[in-house]
Amino acid sequence: MDENKSKITLVGKTNDCNFSTIQEALDSVEDNSTIHVKPGIYNEHLSFTKKVHLIGCNESIKNKSSAELPIVVLDSDKSCEIDVPVKIEGIVFTHKKDLQFDSILSFIKTSQNFEDKEQEEFRSLLLINSESDFNNIAILCSEENGIAFSKLKSNFNDSFIHHTAFIGVYIANDAAPTINNCIITDSNIIGIMVTGTATPVINSCRIEKGNNVGIRVEGNSNPKVSFSEVKDVGLGVNICESSTGMYEGCNVHHNKFGFSIDNQASPQISKCIIHNNENIGISPNNDSNPIIKDCEIFGNERGVFVDDDSNPEITRCEIYNNKNSGVVSVQSSKIMMHLCEIYNQPVGIIIQESAHNGFYERCLIHDCNDFGVLIKTTNTINIKDSVIYENGIGVQIQNGVLKITGSEIYKNTGNGINIMTELIGSYEYCDIHDNSIGVFVTSSQKPNFDTCKIYDNAKVNIEFFHDMVNKLFR
Repeated sequence: MDENKSKITLVGKTNDCNFSTIQEALDSVEDNSTIHVKPGIYNEHLSFTKKVHLIGCNESIKNKSSAELPIVVLDSDKSCEIDVPVKIEGIVFTHKKDLQFDSILSFIKTSQNFEDKEQEEFRSLLLINSESDFNNIAILCSEENGIAFSKLKSNFNDSFIHHTAFIGVYIANDAAPTINNCIITDSNIIGIMVTGTATPVINSCRIEKGNNVGIRVEGNSNPKVSFSEVKDVGLGVNICESSTGMYEGCNVHHNKFGFSIDNQASPQISKCIIHNNENIGISPNNDSNPIIKDCEIFGNERGVFVDDDSNPEITRCEIYNNKNSGVVSVQSSKIMMHLCEIYNQPVGIIIQESAHNGFYERCLIHDCNDFGVLIKTTNTINIKDSVIYENGIGVQIQNGVLKITGSEIYKNTGNGINIMTELIGSYEYCDIHDNSIGVFVTSSQKPNFDTCKIYDNAKVNIEFFHDMVNKLFR
């Protein structure tokens, strides 16, 4: 007899199996044993007390039919807690005994929406308190959360979580799981929740079709989220409550809102594509301090909206084709923007209300139909070494103080600079040319343009409104 073959523990409903239930096998085997589970439906609540390797199908779940899968229907009155290190692969977990599994698997294969309209009391499914590995499993129709990690490190790879009543993946306390190449879809409240002091790594995942939030990060957590997609939810990514984290190479699109960053959160967001969200692409607010680098932000109602004492630093971003405006700064916010290109929307940058001391350096602002930069704040805005061209009006100052240095403003179809405030500001070493009017000033005071080059504007280089009126009534 083959000694290795005699040690195989097989669970199933046929005569060649050692046990007919998974729990019998779990209770009987020794630590570090491997248990193979045949296809079938197992109505049981599992209790893990030993280190085991639980194996279902060998191929990807999404390429199987329900008849080829081991499906564990867990007791919905309590969580299945895993307190010892285990490894589980190729098994489907659910709460629903009467679920049409082939409909779910068809959804997974085709990415088409699946609707389960039942509403009932909610209970959790898998609660992980150990360093365990999960590969190629499915968690379907949980009556509360899909899977919860509360301690230590675990791996959750190539798996599916579909239609959870509350949260798809819940990561709390000091948990540090690695979640790789997973699909989390149709979570009723949140796709992935990160809280406490958790430090998960989330890579190449797809979070979609949820009612509320795709990813929510709160507390003092510090996740690393990379190359993941969040789409078709209410709020794509919500980062709040002093949390930090790295968000790199993510695709956040077709949500109501893309990123929302608030309550003193200070994440780093880089190389993300944030597009076609119904309202705002990315919104730092409530005293948040994000660093946003090398992102592409387009096709939203507003690309970036900064509010409530937030101080984002935005570098090397491309912000374009948003329906209303590229960047909006309001309510005591302060933007530090460097090396960005902003184009092809009605207004490039709007600075209004009590936004203050913003600093825009070495930016390209062009092809905005109405205004390249519209300033309506009560404070000071600094623009340095920027190029503003081929907009309706290059820069319009309706209120506040503009300090602009070393910039080129040209080929705007209206005025290069339109000054409509008594607060004069400063204009140094700028090159203003080939606009309809170079500079138009309505204030009774005359700004100093001695260090600027103003030339070749179609109608006039500098027009002072009060001088024009005085000439008419002489």
